[in-house]
Amino acid sequence: MLGYQPRRCSLLAILVPIDPQLYKNKKPDNQLVVGFFYSNGLLFYLNNQSSPSTSPLIMNPINWFEIPVTDMPRAISFYEAVLEFDLKLNELPGMQMAWFPNDPKASGATGCLMLAPTHYTPSHEGTLVYFSVKDIDAVLTRVPLHGGKVLQGKMALGGEHGFVAHFEDSEGNRVALHAVSG
Repeated sequence: MLGYQPRRCSLLAILVPIDPQLYKNKKPDNQLVVGFFYSNGLLFYLNNQSSPSTSPLIMNPINWFEIPVTDMPRAISFYEAVLEFDLKLNELPGMQMAWFPNDPKASGATGCLMLAPTHYTPSHEGTLVYFSVKDIDAVLTRVPLHGGKVLQGKMALGGEHGFVAHFEDSEGNRVALHAVSG
């Protein structure tokens, strides 16, 4: 990857184009790498959902995130209660994943809670994942009721960019919310 040095971080919400020129004048031979690689204690996923084409690259650069957990049942309970949706638990060799809902026709990324102690550590440092919600205030009221902590209350971004807030989840991760309207 050009100009990027992997560092150990706790939240992995990474799908970075290898070459920024891929967004300009995309040619059939300029494809994103598909697959994954392990580097410096992190598992990186790289995806390309477009087929070779002379048309511009039409996709968001982020398509998957993983939030590290140390207690999967507690984390599932927290996120299901706070964000009010169901997660699907998946067992893989050496790890557990609880997938957030995914609608392939909807915009935006999806991801999972990840229990893989040799690869992930919950933290306030590293990548910050923003969940889209309709009502930040309602979500923030549920955070402390389910073992989390509000770190930054609702804040206007200005203009038509909406509102954000940060909280600590039940596992010790710093996570954020975004809403278009207040």
